[in-house]
Amino acid sequence: MAIELAVELIGAVAFVLGVDLVTAGLYAVVPGPRVKGYACDRAGEPLPYVLNGLRVYVAGLMLVYWLHQLELVPLDYIATHFWSVAMAANVVGLVTALGLVLWGLRPGRYQGARRCLTADQAGNAAARAEFERPHEAREQTFGFHYYTGTEFNPRFGALDIKMYLYLVGALLLHVTLLSALARHVDMQPDGAPSRAMVIYQAMFAWFIVEYIYHEHVHLYTYDLFAEKVGFKLTWGCLVFYPFFYSVGVWSLVPALTPEADLSITQCLLVAVLFLVGWIMTRGANMQKYYFKLDPRASFLGVRPVTVPGTRILCSGFWGASRHLNYLGEILQGLALALPGVLATGSLWPLLYPAYYVALFIPRQIEDDEICAAKYGSKWAEYVRRVPYRIIPFIY
Repeated sequence: MAIELAVELIGAVAFVLGVDLVTAGLYAVVPGPRVKGYACDRAGEPLPYVLNGLRVYVAGLMLVYWLHQLELVPLDYIATHFWSVAMAANVVGLVTALGLVLWGLRPGRYQGARRCLTADQAGNAAARAEFERPHEAREQTFGFHYYTGTEFNPRFGALDIKMYLYLVGALLLHVTLLSALARHVDMQPDGAPSRAMVIYQAMFAWFIVEYIYHEHVHLYTYDLFAEKVGFKLTWGCLVFYPFFYSVGVWSLVPALTPEADLSITQCLLVAVLFLVGWIMTRGANMQKYYFKLDPRASFLGVRPVTVPGTRILCSGFWGASRHLNYLGEILQGLALALPGVLATGSLWPLLYPAYYVALFIPRQIEDDEICAAKYGSKWAEYVRRVPYRIIPFIY
C-alpha cells in the first residue's frame, strides 16, 4: 500500500512538473507580438512583453491530447488522481515561492517594499523619489517576504514570471476541467455529456480563453504593476486556480439522469447570467485600458469623464459603481456554480462565487482607504459622484 501511494505521488509530481516546465519552455520560445507594458523597470522604462499566451495555451492542450493518444497520460488522469495531483502541485507551489523569495532577497538584489513605477509615473518627480528611496530587507520578516514576495516583475531571460504564472494556472485549470469532462463521459450510460456539464464547460472555456486572449489588457491591471511575486501569487496560480476554481465541476462528474439534468431553458438562463457578468467585467476593464492608453478617447460611444485634476474615471462602467468589474466577476462565478447546484442539489459549487465575495469586498474597502489617503478631497468628490461601491443602487 505504501509503495503504491509513493508511486502515485511520484507520478503526480512528474505530471505537475511536466506541465509547469513545458509551459515555461513554450512561453520562452513561442513567438508573439512584442509590446510595451504599463509597469516599468528600475530605469523607468516600460517593460517589454511577448504576447504569446494564446499560442502557448493551444500548444499545451495539444500536447496533453498527444500524450493521451500515445497512451502515456489518460485524459481523466487528474479526475482519477485528484488529491495526489493537488498535493504534488502544493509541493511545487511552496518550493517555487521559496526559491523566488530567496532569489529576490540575495545581496544587491532586494529593492525594498516600494511599489513598481508605471509608465505614467516615470516622469513624475515625487513618484520617482519614492521609488529611489533606500529600503532595507530587514524592515520586514522573512515570513512577510515569503507571503507577499520581494520582486514586482521578476524575469529569467525571456521568462516573465508573472505572465508565466497566470498562463500556467489557466492551462492547468482547463486541463483539470477537461479531465473531469472525460471522466463524466465515461460514467454516462450513453457516453454523451449531460447538458449541465456542457454549459459548464462552455462557460469556463470562454472564461479562460478570453482571459488569455486579452492578455494585453491585463498588462494594465493592478496585479501586474502593484503586486509582488511571492507565495500569494505563486501558490495561487499553481495550486489555487486549477484546484479550487474547478470546484463546481466535481458534482457534475457522476452520471446524471435525464430528469436531473438541466433543461435547455435553464442552460440559456445560466448562460445569460454569465454573459451579463462578462460584459460588466470585460467592459469595465477595457474602458480603463483604453483610458490609460489615451485619456481623451471614447469607449463604446461614452466620453471619458474624470474628477477634475485627477485620472479617476467616473463615466461609463466606472460611473455605475466604483467596482462594477467586481460585480461582474461575482455574477460569472454564480453562473458557473448553478449547473452543479440545479442538477445535483450540491452546495459545494457555491464556494466559487462565495470566494469572489470574500475576496472583493475587503479589497474594495482597502482600495477606498488607499485612494482616500492618496487623493483626499478629490476622492471625496468621486465618492459623491459615484456613491455605490460594487452593486449599483444597493452597495
